[in-house]
Amino acid sequence: MVRLLALASLVALATAAPAYAVGEVPAGKTLVVIGQSGIERADAFAAETGTDPAGAMWYAGLYEEPEAFEGVLDQIDAAVASHPGLVVDLGVSFGAVSTPSPSYAAAIAAGNFDDRIALLAEHLAELPTVAYLRLGYEFDLLGGQYGPPAVYKAAYRHIVDELRAAGVANASFVWHSAGAFWRATDPSLLAAGTGTLAQGVSDAPVDIDPQPIDAFYPGDEYVDAFGISYWQDSCCFGRSGEAARAVYEQRTREILDQARAMGLPLRISEATPVYVGADSEEESVEWLDKTFALIEEYDIGAWNLISIDWQEGGFFAAPFWNGYWPDARIHHFRETRERFLAGVADDRYVQRTPPAERAPEPTPGFRTASGAIRCHSKAAHLRCDVRRVESTPRRRGCVPRRGRSVVVSSRGKARSVCGRRAVAAAGLPVLRRGSAWHRGGVRCRSREAKVKCRNRSGHGFTLGRGLVQRF
Repeated sequence: MVRLLALASLVALATAAPAYAVGEVPAGKTLVVIGQSGIERADAFAAETGTDPAGAMWYAGLYEEPEAFEGVLDQIDAAVASHPGLVVDLGVSFGAVSTPSPSYAAAIAAGNFDDRIALLAEHLAELPTVAYLRLGYEFDLLGGQYGPPAVYKAAYRHIVDELRAAGVANASFVWHSAGAFWRATDPSLLAAGTGTLAQGVSDAPVDIDPQPIDAFYPGDEYVDAFGISYWQDSCCFGRSGEAARAVYEQRTREILDQARAMGLPLRISEATPVYVGADSEEESVEWLDKTFALIEEYDIGAWNLISIDWQEGGFFAAPFWNGYWPDARIHHFRETRERFLAGVADDRYVQRTPPAERAPEPTPGFRTASGAIRCHSKAAHLRCDVRRVESTPRRRGCVPRRGRSVVVSSRGKARSVCGRRAVAAAGLPVLRRGSAWHRGGVRCRSREAKVKCRNRSGHGFTLGRGLVQRF
């Protein structure tokens, strides 16, 4: 496994090479990410394999209580602080049967959970790493576990819009399909549920895909990569026969082909050896053989390997799964551990390396002499806080705090944002009266106790003590 500066390289690609999106992995490289969920899983994997995974996985529901939601974000903060260079992979649920909970996708799209999005934005903005966000992960499970495609897309887009408006520049948005796990694409009897089981029950030809992934596509401007779940068998009637598992592989490749035709980088966003587990010797090793082969065949940019004992308890240990989720600790059993280590010895596979020490750069932004206005720039976004704005009504869903915040990008209209964490004054140079500041397509000028900022589209805002005007 090559020692590549996983964090530093990915961040540098976003800033130094316009051909790459944030967090895009170079061709021929694969990040190894371990889950689920939390840094303890990655640490256990590292201890038994002697490797250092490039990233770790977490999950959070946007509909959860703010304290619970921020608790996951705090865990991520602590893990990144104690594991320099760690890449974050966060699955954000909209609420679904797989969680299990009702779907809140429509409420998310309507802005009812904007306070949670604001919390997410604040934590992401302070992470010194790339965060891969799987928004509404496994969107097509059971035909669309978050609701109709239009509802799912609206919720996904709303989250991305809010994060960008808040100035988040280190997030990579992953559009994550359930893959062949449970797809209504086969006219045969049982496969109407699973998409793989009933091979041979019906000889009816399958000429079209009645559930194409592009029905759920949020749009080019909202998706940085495509992720797929890869289990090598469908759920949940016991292990399928060899022919049915061959259909699973075929369906997996059909879905990946669709995403590749859309020009999207490819990732395996969830993978675990279902049914066979990691303790079935030859069968478990064969699962790894097929996974390595798929990674090579499709130049997969990240492999999120879930290496846990699913039978420890909880929802996934319930009897109704019929053994679908077994002891899948690849790192714990000799045969799978050795096969994993042999596979990742190739230079393709990337592990974590702490970024080199370097002097801190000056904080991009400015403040007024009084400190009443503080502005911070990140990528193509400028966020400004103005204190003591008593008369301006608070946005629905905003966490109450003194003052108001606005964000403007290089193009488009300025927007109000909300959150608990104000722009810090430390390190910000003073913008003297009559002076100008510009960065990333936004120009600001200080005049008569006010600051006016305008972007390339002619939109922006005027700020002063007790004043916020957007234009």
